[in-house]
Amino acid sequence: MPWPFRRRRMKRRAVARYMSEALGEPESVADRWAADALDHEQQFWRDYREVLRTGAPGIRWDAFELAGPMFYRSYGELARSGRPLVLLMPHIGCFVSGLFHLHRYSPLDRPLCAFRRSAGPAQTARLFHRLGELGPSVALLDESRDAAVHAYSCLRRGGVLFSFIDAPIDSDIEPLCDPVELFAVPAALPDGPIRLAVATGALLGFVFVSGSGPRRLRITFSDPIDLTSEPDQQCAVNVARRWMAAQLECAIATSPTEWLNWPLLGEMWRQGTCRALNSTP
Repeated sequence: MPWPFRRRRMKRRAVARYMSEALGEPESVADRWAADALDHEQQFWRDYREVLRTGAPGIRWDAFELAGPMFYRSYGELARSGRPLVLLMPHIGCFVSGLFHLHRYSPLDRPLCAFRRSAGPAQTARLFHRLGELGPSVALLDESRDAAVHAYSCLRRGGVLFSFIDAPIDSDIEPLCDPVELFAVPAALPDGPIRLAVATGALLGFVFVSGSGPRRLRITFSDPIDLTSEPDQQCAVNVARRWMAAQLECAIATSPTEWLNWPLLGEMWRQGTCRALNSTP
């Protein structure tokens, strides 16, 4: 069997195993879903390359359906309030097109910045350059201390911070944080954006994109939560981390075949379990 087919078969088995363990589905169902997930991944990369090539003109704006709280009302009120916003997003569905839609219809007169993984593909910079063609440029930040200072400054000026939160932590850059349960297993999720939200008084929101194809994409928003009422910062961080994990789990369970990071779930679980064991007296 040629290597590409062997590699796809091994990846399909790994994804099916994680799906079965996380979602409690029979192996036969998980295997079928895993095949659909790999097909979605291939479609995603085709769409991604097309967006890099064409930018905003390649987006079908009428393909989006907004779910959750009334987006234009809620975020219009947010724009008028001047409150900063930290918006968390998983790698689900056609999230690249979703980012363009958010940037087009969110308050564009405010500073915008986004975190990326330091080891992320070089195309990420091109993507956010394309995103900036819709309005103000987007400051693309890595996970260094200087980047955190920039993000803090952006939020203090009432800005908006995008951050993906569904990948293992790079322990060479940031320490493993206390684990949270993801599908009933301790998992390590990055909490830097949450700590920035707590430190700056920003609202914390969650958004994900589901659906595929050129005509129907669904952007689902959570109600942003306000952490300023918590008694202290550490309590606020703990509340927000549990909320983030619950939102992520719900989003994955809603669109299991569209989550691109199934192959990384094992590492997230491993990091969380190691941290839990090291924290046990």
